[in-house]
Amino acid sequence: MDRTPRIVHCDGSPPRPEQPISPAPDLALALVTLRRGTRFLGSGLRSGPADATATAITGHGRTKVIGNGLREVDRFLSLLIDAVASGVATPEDRAALARLDNTARKLAMLRTTMALASPDDAALRAIGRSRNCLFHTGGIVRAGLPGSVPTLGWAAPESAARNGEPAPLPPGSHLAVTPEDLRAICRFYDRIADELVAALAGPLPPPRQSID
Repeated sequence: MDRTPRIVHCDGSPPRPEQPISPAPDLALALVTLRRGTRFLGSGLRSGPADATATAITGHGRTKVIGNGLREVDRFLSLLIDAVASGVATPEDRAALARLDNTARKLAMLRTTMALASPDDAALRAIGRSRNCLFHTGGIVRAGLPGSVPTLGWAAPESAARNGEPAPLPPGSHLAVTPEDLRAICRFYDRIADELVAALAGPLPPPRQSID
């Protein structure tokens, strides 16, 4: 009997794919791509080792460059989620995951399928808000929905480990990004990736192609 966990809609019915499921990315290649992305962003978009004394990315459009870099790393994690799902999820579950463009929701859904805890939702959502703030408003914090409090994604991994909540930011403040901020957020993505791969049975296969 197939006891694979299933993803269902609120009414209890399974999702119905509206189009054929795209081929999942190769698992090893997706992992290598994410690790190269986090290493590149964590070093301040430098190909060499990170310099602890250097400014985290300089020049015109600095906040948009950082926001775009974070968006790319988030996309790499999304692709890794698709690759992991290809080995543990049913076609219906894969179709449901493929329709999601929010990585936090996608990760939570995959972890439910794998019967894993999902403690990173608040942190990923805070990082997403910070990423959008950097890209769209030049790093100036805007007020969110009534009653909501903007939060700082950079502090999410550390603060989440302490009390489960990212650090709050008042509207009008500016997101200051340091080299350590970038390294911390990249370690956060690397840790999620490593946990997903470790939860799979069997050794990781070699990548099918080079990404050089």
